[in-house]
Amino acid sequence: MNAHVPVSEGLLHHIRRMVPRYTSYPTAPHFTADVTGDTFAGWLEGAGAAEEGLSLYLHVPFCRSICAYCGCTTKATRREEPVLAYAELLGREIDLLAARAGGARVSHIHWGGGTPNILPPEAFQALVERLARHFRIPSTAEHAIELDPRHVGQEGARHLAAMGVTRVSLGVQTLDAQVQTAIGRVQPEDVVDRAFSALRAAGIARINADLMYGLPLQSLASVEASTRRIAAWRPSRIAMFGYAHVPWMKSHQKLVRDADLPDADLRLAQAALARAILVEAGYAEVSSISATPSGYAQNAPDIAGWRRAIEAGRFATVKGRAFAGQDRIRAEIIRTLLCRFEVQPGRIAEQHGYSADVLAADLARLAPLVEAGWITLSDDRLVIRTHRVELARVVASA
Repeated sequence: MNAHVPVSEGLLHHIRRMVPRYTSYPTAPHFTADVTGDTFAGWLEGAGAAEEGLSLYLHVPFCRSICAYCGCTTKATRREEPVLAYAELLGREIDLLAARAGGARVSHIHWGGGTPNILPPEAFQALVERLARHFRIPSTAEHAIELDPRHVGQEGARHLAAMGVTRVSLGVQTLDAQVQTAIGRVQPEDVVDRAFSALRAAGIARINADLMYGLPLQSLASVEASTRRIAAWRPSRIAMFGYAHVPWMKSHQKLVRDADLPDADLRLAQAALARAILVEAGYAEVSSISATPSGYAQNAPDIAGWRRAIEAGRFATVKGRAFAGQDRIRAEIIRTLLCRFEVQPGRIAEQHGYSADVLAADLARLAPLVEAGWITLSDDRLVIRTHRVELARVVASA
């Protein structure tokens, strides 16, 4: 299969633009210190009575080693002591949350990192039991955890199942040995295969797999081979995303040579090829953007700052953004556009009590894309016609 559709230089000019990923809106650069721990505590008032349920995310910022491609908040350790100390403080943060929202129904629990399975089994169990004491967690709740497949064995898989874990995400990324060496994450195919087998034998049927493109030394053939093999394992979901090279933010990415990175045209071809293979294999495309009722609150990104706040008995919020003005309009437009590739912006504005005219200047900025025939905009319907996945964030940034 060859899904490499040539992209015009004009379109590449737009796609190459640095635009947000829109995992949230407003985006992180708009967060300010005006949102404090007290602000966040206020947002939690009444959460315990909300029947739609809370989603809890627990971050474990430790790995046994740092992969060169990683953009996550984590640090390397091979000692158990800092991990156990962190787990103890995480338990205290759960208590802080419960003081405001205790008794709330929980619909989702997700452990991310880092490498959450770096937690010793007894520490993980203690935290799970702490959550169960403070919150209403029905049997239908999804309990998910991200795992490094290099550290998934039969005993560990059985322990996760016993703790109520119902979904696992395996960080596969690529199965190309040359690419794995370039990113510092060597995990042969048989290692990943054993992880799938151990989890399924333990009764965990919902398994996700991460797949990346745009990695150093990655070719079209490499992406095709990895995608086909991952699809053959039949994971429930496959999260496909491109490598973001930001060595000025993540110093370990300096280990990746710029000369080894695919150019913009090849990245597009890799993404298109993987997408075509997955659709052919029966996977349906979905997208998502996070949403909260009142706004966003970000914890201190450094463990020391977070620890000082928790030890003082307060939330570790250092910045955030409270929804105001037209934030909810734009958030819904972006969410709809990224998930469906078409949207009625004026209708959404009116549903939020605004005239469609408030979006006139934003929509006018899309004129070059309309004139090029890449999107259509008429009768309050904006549709991305071609290269929709690649263009979606560009259109959203208007």
